[in-house]
Amino acid sequence: MGEILKVKMLGGFSVTYGETPVIKEQSRESKATSLFRYLLANRDRIVPQEELIEVLLGDDDSANPLNVLKNLAYRARKLLTAAGLPEKEYIYAKSGGYGFTSSLPCQIDVEQFCEHWELARNTRDGEKLSHYLRAIALYGGDFLPRAYSQTWVMSRTVKYQGMYRDCVEQAFSMLCQREDYEQALQVADRAVTLYPYEEFYRLLYIFCLYQMGRTREAVSEYESTTAMLFDELGVEPSEEMRALYHKITGSLEHVERSLDDILSEIIETEDAHGAYYCNYQVFINTFRFVVRHIQRNGDSAFVALCTFTDQNGDPLPPEKLKAGVQAYHNAIACSLRRSDIYTRYSKSQFLVLLMKIDQENCRMVMGRIANNFRRFCRDKDIKMAVRYTSALAKRNL
Repeated sequence: MGEILKVKMLGGFSVTYGETPVIKEQSRESKATSLFRYLLANRDRIVPQEELIEVLLGDDDSANPLNVLKNLAYRARKLLTAAGLPEKEYIYAKSGGYGFTSSLPCQIDVEQFCEHWELARNTRDGEKLSHYLRAIALYGGDFLPRAYSQTWVMSRTVKYQGMYRDCVEQAFSMLCQREDYEQALQVADRAVTLYPYEEFYRLLYIFCLYQMGRTREAVSEYESTTAMLFDELGVEPSEEMRALYHKITGSLEHVERSLDDILSEIIETEDAHGAYYCNYQVFINTFRFVVRHIQRNGDSAFVALCTFTDQNGDPLPPEKLKAGVQAYHNAIACSLRRSDIYTRYSKSQFLVLLMKIDQENCRMVMGRIANNFRRFCRDKDIKMAVRYTSALAKRNL
């Protein structure tokens, strides 16, 4: 049996012939590589010259695009022969278009992925799971990620993402029905690794931990997930995620433990420095407790709102906002005490609660934050506006 041309298109692009690399994953992009890639992705048909010119040369002002295309086909053929393949017309011209030969045995991951997805949907129940799991194993990530900006790649990426989600959802459901939570967790974990910002996959992962009796891990995963999604995307947990959290925490109420066990779990294990960062709901609860406390003993506390904009007061683009937020975290770390607390209220706003402080000292602290922020953030277009008031301001109205 002859050597096989192995092609990876999911999670990257590479081609090998036997053990010999034809195109390495980190190879420099070229028009010849793009042609080779497009013909491989459409090897079930002759691709018209007009289509190839539009896809490959759409932004070029070539006087003779047909000649350019002919030259690209020649260079693409050379990629194969340079890897040791016999001199043949692997890329051929026919009927006003180009195609990739069917005589060369090929193993293309995206074709195999689609094949197993189709088999899973159209086969008997007993074989469905194995096909879904095989498709999941083949899916190494987004389709041709380095070429994502190209329209044809973008549309296929979305299509394959949907197919992958279907595979994960169906396989996860079947595994849970069999109470095979170990493998279900592996399926969810792989999906989370590929798509860390997809709440759906994290929901499956947390649910699986809960079903396995790893309740405290599930709670910890929920907290880190919701914090990450809010910090990075500014989104709150879905109703489904919150419902799962209430179900998990509700189950903890039925477990009796000693006071020492509980204290060892809730106490900070590290000698943390600087203000305490928490999610918004924890901040609300802490704020309400502090207000009750200072009403009773006469202490004072101040709450501040820090807002990031550009110098014109308009919202910052994502990359600038990310830089501003990181600088703010750094500024807070070296500006506030351990007894202070802060949270992210929205994509561009933070709330700070300062304990046992008067108005003049609050003004000085906020000035210190502003100075340290400017030290960490060199981008002069990023502006931080600060407003502060007594924690009892609304109570005194």
